[in-house]
Amino acid sequence: MMKCKFAIATAVLSLGFLPVVSQAQSYPDRPITVIVPFTPGASTDNLTRAAAKGLQDILGQPVIVRNQPGAGTSIATNAALRADADGYTILMQSSGFMTSLYGMKNPGYKMSDFNAIGALGYTPFIMLAQNEDYAKSLETFVDYLKSNTGKLNVATLGEGGVHVLLSNAFQKEAGFKWTNIPYKGGAPAMNALLAGDVVSYSATVSFATSQKGQDRITPLAVTSKTRSEFFPDIPTFAEKGYPGVYALADYGLIVRSDTPDDIQKKLRDAMAKVMNSKEMKEVLRNLGMEPFDGDATAYEKQINEFAEFYAREAKALNMPVN
Repeated sequence: MMKCKFAIATAVLSLGFLPVVSQAQSYPDRPITVIVPFTPGASTDNLTRAAAKGLQDILGQPVIVRNQPGAGTSIATNAALRADADGYTILMQSSGFMTSLYGMKNPGYKMSDFNAIGALGYTPFIMLAQNEDYAKSLETFVDYLKSNTGKLNVATLGEGGVHVLLSNAFQKEAGFKWTNIPYKGGAPAMNALLAGDVVSYSATVSFATSQKGQDRITPLAVTSKTRSEFFPDIPTFAEKGYPGVYALADYGLIVRSDTPDDIQKKLRDAMAKVMNSKEMKEVLRNLGMEPFDGDATAYEKQINEFAEFYAREAKALNMPVN
């Protein structure tokens, strides 16, 4: 009887010394889904699909892209939040991830619900104006705006997005007033600028590169901290004394924050390899985007900085801040 008890005790005790298998060792053992909050064929969709192909090659499992556009990216975000926190559902995030936090009363998620696994790239905004004498430089344009304060219109995309926040920040720092006119997309906003319905529109640099041959439009300043490689002769707003006019349309991949740490690390390591590849750098250049200089931790810090800016400006506009 004692021998039997000893044998059982030994067997139970030995179980405690079995090697612990990390979840990441077997991950992934089935396909991974990347949810994209934009329609198929958009530049952001093409960028994500290129990254998904790279992740698939490294991780050895299919990485499937699923498009779920709508409601300022919140439909896709909430779909990712409802999925299991196991690393098999990844969300492609953009500035819309943050703008929905203040543009919607109940977006259904918080910043703390997700962690970054890596940046895909970014594009700053660039202020465009008609090629007139008053817009030969940002200085002359500001003089014109001040002398016509309250009389002019500027194009924005929607009524609560980053364009409105940039417009608000520029008005405050430069000391003038104009009226935000919402448009449903970059093309109609550009047409309004060409028609003279508005005096300015801040397009993404990736969009503006397609307009470089348009001699009726002139670029004035970019909203990044450093000059854009696609418009190296155009100054930043900060260079001209307006440091608060700062925003990027950034894109990256995130997962639920309660995803196991070892799986998050595996995804971050894989993303770093993908984004350092020549293929992805070429994809970014072809799309008019720039690579993010930093790891997932630095990218997460940048996201939080943007969120603080958006929340501050949204509060000034009396928009809901969650």
